[in-house]
Amino acid sequence: MAPSTALVTVNAASYAPRLAPGAIAALFGTKLTERAQVAATIPLPTNLDGLGVRLIDSQNAVFSAPLFFISPGQINYLLPDQIALGEARIFVIRETELIAQGTLLITNSAPALFTFSSNGKGIPTALTTFDGENFASVTDAKGGWRTVEPSTDQRANFLLLFGTGFRHAKKLRVQIGEVELKPVYVGAQGILAGLDQINLALPPDLTGGLVKLQIISDGYTSNVVQLQLAD
Repeated sequence: MAPSTALVTVNAASYAPRLAPGAIAALFGTKLTERAQVAATIPLPTNLDGLGVRLIDSQNAVFSAPLFFISPGQINYLLPDQIALGEARIFVIRETELIAQGTLLITNSAPALFTFSSNGKGIPTALTTFDGENFASVTDAKGGWRTVEPSTDQRANFLLLFGTGFRHAKKLRVQIGEVELKPVYVGAQGILAGLDQINLALPPDLTGGLVKLQIISDGYTSNVVQLQLAD
């Protein structure tokens, strides 16, 4: 039976069409399932309410994608870390019936930041530490936690950004306004599937106010978000 709908797959954070291994993806179609359902187990299931997502990568390897969420018009799923770069094919299958299919482009890095508005725009989903008396905990380059003691004349100020699609980046920097910064950590967040994290040590002389922020990773740029810096 011919599939009832074609699929469009995008990055779940920015809605850009570029994707990377280990990233969180969102696919859109019509009449994909009868009802919405959210995954309730860890590890993520590869089947929800009889629905599954299959991927065939550029090397013809086949994967069953872990699922976060399904609904009649949207499915959020996790791209396997092992998926090959290049064009991949995607299929939505209910039991043994092919419901929809499409293609997606896999690159080594596809940086994207989550935002509070959930549309890739506005204020990023982030945390800050601003501690002049106690130790500040940050993640080191190997993913382990270490402490940084502020000097007596300068507070330690860190910004933690959350996104997806850049854990395998070979070279990444963050642009805040006109300033480019090299993160102290880039990689998997470590708890939530597909979630990536960047830790930045903010210079004390950054100009305050509302500024634009984006990731530049292996030649690709993320969605542009807005950051409010204190004066």
